[in-house]
Amino acid sequence: MQLPIPDGFFYLRPDRSTGCGDSGHYLSYHGGRDGDTLLICHETEPLSANANPLCRILCFCSQSSRQVTDEESQSNPDVHSTVYLYSVTKISVNAHVEGLCNAQEFLTKYFEYQANRYAPSDSTGKKKRVMVEVAFGTAWYGMNH
Repeated sequence: MQLPIPDGFFYLRPDRSTGCGDSGHYLSYHGGRDGDTLLICHETEPLSANANPLCRILCFCSQSSRQVTDEESQSNPDVHSTVYLYSVTKISVNAHVEGLCNAQEFLTKYFEYQANRYAPSDSTGKKKRVMVEVAFGTAWYGMNH
């Protein structure tokens, strides 16, 4: 049994990629016309036989957004007005990410980190929390979910 991902596990590296604790792994998110690609890389260990053996594709995904409903806003007064929606395909439901943890938990926590990294503050200076919804198994959130 693996432990849950702790707060502060993901962090911004100087090269603008996302570090994963002290594991030597980092994530690189690339946007594209037909969807986005999330790569997992390691500083020194080969992960694939690709042109860059230190990196491999973790998943394909897409991002969308919607407005917070009145019910969500009332039950979470510190929530931001936009909810970020992520759709993920090309991972196995029970897959583990390079021995770090369950893939779905890992990706959900990563997308929460990404969405909240630049969250705005309210008038008192308290940072608003951005809600995130992640759908697994479909490539385009708005069309299939």
